[in-house]
Amino acid sequence: MKKRIIILISLLLSTSCFYDTTWDIQLWEQKIENSNLSIFKFDASGGRDSMISGMKILKSKNGFNQKDVTSSEKLSYLLQIPNNNEIKGVYRLDNPSIQNVKGVNLKKINTDIKGYHDYHGKRKQAQHINGHYKFKTFKETRDSIIFYSNNSVYVNDIDFKRISIPKGNVYLMSSRDNMNVTRITSETVVFMKEEKTGEVKIYTEHIVFDPINEIKLNEFTNYGIYKPVKKLQAIK
Repeated sequence: MKKRIIILISLLLSTSCFYDTTWDIQLWEQKIENSNLSIFKFDASGGRDSMISGMKILKSKNGFNQKDVTSSEKLSYLLQIPNNNEIKGVYRLDNPSIQNVKGVNLKKINTDIKGYHDYHGKRKQAQHINGHYKFKTFKETRDSIIFYSNNSVYVNDIDFKRISIPKGNVYLMSSRDNMNVTRITSETVVFMKEEKTGEVKIYTEHIVFDPINEIKLNEFTNYGIYKPVKKLQAIK
C-alpha cells in the first residue's frame, strides 16, 4: 500500500509540470519604425519562484500573450533604432537563459544580431555614466534624448547642465495609471577588446533619470524608446 502511494505522488508531481503556468508580467513595447511589428521586453514571474526575462518581436496589433514568455528571441540590446529595413543588435553569450531560445528571423526585415561575451576588465567611461539624476526638462530628437539641469541624487557627485543619451535601449517607467513618466533608464552598449586574446566583448553603461516636473507618457515618441504596457497579471 505504501509503495502505491509513493508511485501515485510521483505521477502527480510529474504530470503537474505539463500544466500551464500563469504569469505576472511587466512589459515594455518599442515600435519598429514603418512596420506593423513591435519589440516587447518582458519580466515575468510565475509559480515556484520562477522568473523569466527576454525579448519578443510580434505584430503590434496582436500584442503579447502568455505563450510568448517561453518563446523569447536572441536579443539583449539594440545598436540602433529598428526600422522596416534592419534590426541591428546583440545578445549576451554569458546569459544562460538566452542560449536555448531561437534567433531573430523575420521575412521582410534584415536582422544583424550577434552574440558577445561580457567584458569585465578595466575601462574608461564618461563621468555621468552609472549616474542617477533628477532633471527639469528634456528634448527628444531623431536619434537621442537630451536632459537639461541634471542634479545628481548621489552625495558629492557632479551635476550636469546637459546629458544626451542615444535612443534604442531607453526604458520609461510610469505611474499606476500608465499616464505619467516616473523614471527613465538608459543602457548603452560599448565594445571592448581583450588585451590578451583580442576578443571583442561588450558591457553596458547605465544612467537613471527622474523627472522633477510632471511628464506625460505621450510626450515621447514610440520609436527608439521602450514604453510600458499596463501591467499584465496572470495572463492565460
